[in-house]
Amino acid sequence: MIVDAVAATPPSHLSTLLGERPDGSMWGRPFTEADFSLPWEEVTPDDDDGRLTMPGCRYFRLGGAALRSAFPNAVVGAVRIASVPDSLLPSVMICEGAHGRELRLRPDAFELLDVGAPTEAWLVLGPSDGVEVVFTVFPGPLLSSLKMVGREVRCVADVLEADALSTAVKLERSR
Repeated sequence: MIVDAVAATPPSHLSTLLGERPDGSMWGRPFTEADFSLPWEEVTPDDDDGRLTMPGCRYFRLGGAALRSAFPNAVVGAVRIASVPDSLLPSVMICEGAHGRELRLRPDAFELLDVGAPTEAWLVLGPSDGVEVVFTVFPGPLLSSLKMVGREVRCVADVLEADALSTAVKLERSR
């Protein structure tokens, strides 16, 4: 099923999933087509607030020894807003990202946040023109976007007031 979705994914999109990610969570080495054959486990994500999953998509998780073996140098590049300490919330900004508006933690605040190595990676398959394709694949926690908050977001307080605690905050490392 994953192999079929990879084959059905348009080459222009598939090429954006291979190699190393330009920002955000990093694999620690180039991601290859062979990595789609790792022991990904299909799961139903715990989505209490209904903001983590997209209709019609299937979710696969890679964790434990398989993740550490394949990607020993992976790093997390985003966290849930619920895990950002109150003292760092003023360092969260709304920025324009590759897929629209997103929350980002300023680079000077990144050093104050204990992120750790990813404990899981996610592969998301979804429908496109009547076939199942790879939507995304990344190391780190499953997070929601600002688009999934369910209301207009003008500031970080809007996300917190909407109780959208699974919303992603991208981490920017000092360069």
